[in-house]
Amino acid sequence: CGESGNVSRNFLGRVRYGRGIAVVLHCRAERRAENRRLSYLVSTQGNFNTFIFHFNPPAPDEVIVTGYIVGERAAACKNVNDVDLARMMIEELQGIELQGADAGVITQCSLLGSRVWPEVAPVIEESTYCGFSATWLHPMPGVILAGDYTWWDSALPYGMWPAIASGRRAARLCREPEVLPVVTDFGRMPLASTAVLRLDNGPEWTETFNDGTIAYYGLLLQAELSKKSQKLERLAELERYLLAEAVDDLWAYQQGYGVTSLDSFLVMEGLLATGRHEEPLRRSCRQLVRLFFDREEGGFWSLPIGSPGRAPYWQGVDCPATAACAWLLLRIDPQRYAEEIALCQDYLLHNQRISGGWPGKWFPSQSIPIWYALRFFTAVGRSSQLEVPIQQAEQRAAVRLRSGQGHDGSWGESIIETAAAVLALEAAHDATSLERGRRWLQGLNLHSSSSSSSSSFLSLGAGEPLLSYWFEEDGPNKNNKKRTFFFTRDRGQVSAAWATLALAGVNLAGVNENKAP
Repeated sequence: CGESGNVSRNFLGRVRYGRGIAVVLHCRAERRAENRRLSYLVSTQGNFNTFIFHFNPPAPDEVIVTGYIVGERAAACKNVNDVDLARMMIEELQGIELQGADAGVITQCSLLGSRVWPEVAPVIEESTYCGFSATWLHPMPGVILAGDYTWWDSALPYGMWPAIASGRRAARLCREPEVLPVVTDFGRMPLASTAVLRLDNGPEWTETFNDGTIAYYGLLLQAELSKKSQKLERLAELERYLLAEAVDDLWAYQQGYGVTSLDSFLVMEGLLATGRHEEPLRRSCRQLVRLFFDREEGGFWSLPIGSPGRAPYWQGVDCPATAACAWLLLRIDPQRYAEEIALCQDYLLHNQRISGGWPGKWFPSQSIPIWYALRFFTAVGRSSQLEVPIQQAEQRAAVRLRSGQGHDGSWGESIIETAAAVLALEAAHDATSLERGRRWLQGLNLHSSSSSSSSSFLSLGAGEPLLSYWFEEDGPNKNNKKRTFFFTRDRGQVSAAWATLALAGVNLAGVNENKAP
């Protein structure tokens, strides 16, 4: 597997195998009536890491116990003889407190045998999980890795729950038709760069790091499809990558981050544009509604409902998330989610700013929230009850957009701001401002970001602002909060994707009209 030639090499190359010792005892186990028998037990103390108990039903007081010493502990015990190994194992078994469930009181043990292996059991280095990607678990056709060490949820992954969760994910992957490994390591090609500042006593720069390894790849996939890219093999790779990175059918901004509604929306929008993945997208819609839809307020949170987040303003319904997720429900399963769609429509109508825009929690852009809202209003169509309020909302939004357009046709000479404004004006049927914005975008120098045909996407230089947010922590006193500010710019590919989508135009009218050839 380590020589398979794809992205799994990153993971497999960090898995070391340590020395192992197994000791087998035949024992008597005087059981206590109130306690249950254990199948196995993992110890964090002493030399033995794991004990496995084999009971004999015809002789309930007999048990075969296998004890394992692995890794560094096994290396330290390599010269210990069998008698001393057996003594050590008995002492450790008798010294373990099992808190209400045990294998019985171990007595009258006799050694059945021991064995030493030069290499046994994987030793997973913690650095392996930096930027962990689920695509590492499929090294070659017909081989899928599973087990507790292949599951990562920000804590050390060892244990039964991670093993079961990993098995479920592997089983789902096995059931997908024509599953192929991902060769291109998108997880090691971040799309953004984030500067971190402390704001305790004025702005103070602390670090800059690269991020954005999942969600915005959904936008890139959509952009490539919009210009009818001929690099079908690369796009199939990207589809497989995004599907593999799902966590319970939803997506995060990058590996190691929790799922959000807006990040999931970006990936779902890209997968929807392929015309495939109908059932996975329906599952994703169910998860979106279950985790993020606030029925009382009538809109979607960006974080799972009830999540405290890292600052108070992260909580609550978010207008861009509401418009984006409601549009997805409308496109993927409108009959099932008719009530949620109607509530979102009402929420957005009542939360439009007087100036014509909509507030957002994450985007530095003013045009993106307007684009999401107008696209949703256009797709949902008119009803006799809301036709006039929707028209008025669209008119206010169009006035807001026109007022921000510069003499050169751009919005603040920003690629993303201009592209989102052009898309929104297309939804509002404002031809004059729309064409001026398109001409400005057409003058940009779109070029390939890489010489590799398997990984290149269109790029536009240094890119533009994508996200801005802050963390809050308790300061020296309760009235003084420490604030850490994060400012994220894309590295050129996301800006190019926005420009590509705006120049290609979008299909605003139908529901589920984009089918695979």
